[in-house]
Parts: sequence; C-alpha cells; structure tokens
Amino acid sequence: MYKTEEKIHVANPPVRYFRNNPRWNNSIRGEVNYWTNLIKGTLSKTNKPLLIVTYEDIKSNTTREVFRMLDFLNVEYSAEEIIEKFKDDQLTMFKRPKARDFDPYTPPQRDRVRTRLKQLSTSLHHKTMVEIIKRYLLEL
Repeated sequence: MYKTEEKIHVANPPVRYFRNNPRWNNSIRGEVNYWTNLIKGTLSKTNKPLLIVTYEDIKSNTTREVFRMLDFLNVEYSAEEIIEKFKDDQLTMFKRPKARDFDPYTPPQRDRVRTRLKQLSTSLHHKTMVEIIKRYLLEL
C-alpha cells in the first residue's frame, strides 16, 4: 500500500515513486535505524541466542537455511525426513498459490456477478454496438 497526493493505492507502486523521493529515503532510513536499534537492544538485554535468517538466503539456498534453523533449534532429524520434505527441491511452504486458486468474490457476490453478466449478455444480444454505446453514454 502506498499513498500519492491523498490517494491510497493497494498495489505495487511504480519505480518512479521511489527514485529521488526524500520522503521515501527518510522513511527507509528511519526503518533501518529502528530495526538496527531493536536488534542491538535485544542482544544487549538478553543472553538468549538469536538466529537471523533473511529471505534472500532462503531463496538462494533453501536447504542450507533449513538445516541452519534446525541446528539452531536443536531439532533432531533423519536423512529420510529431510529427503521427504525436499522432494523436487522445493518446500511446499515456500510455494506461491497459483493465481487461478484465488477467488476475490464471496459466494453471494459471485452469484450477483453471474446474474448481471447473464442480464447484460441477453440485453446486448439483439443490439448494435452504436445502440450499446449510446445507452451507456446516456446512463452516465
């Protein structure tokens, strides 16, 4: 989500939004400083171990990072368990859902959309394109 001139957008903002944008640079600088201070403070106040795992490391070498996490947590594992989890060199938890699996509508919304599409299809069936455009423009 990002904001431009009183409009809030839920999407990926264009790259031009970030380039030479002092508000963006200051915001990121503040977030990085906050994160750095949080980690430093946490490490100085506790004797508990901390493992930092980055998304980039997981993407570049998932197997190595999973082993690091298992070792850090002192989790016992067998070779068979690991082989089973890493079939096709992918962990299912890192797979993105396919776009076709996503349905933005609730069942009642889906029914309303289908009904309206049928109505439109029926009403448009016997009309010319000129009639359709005129009617649309008159409704505005």
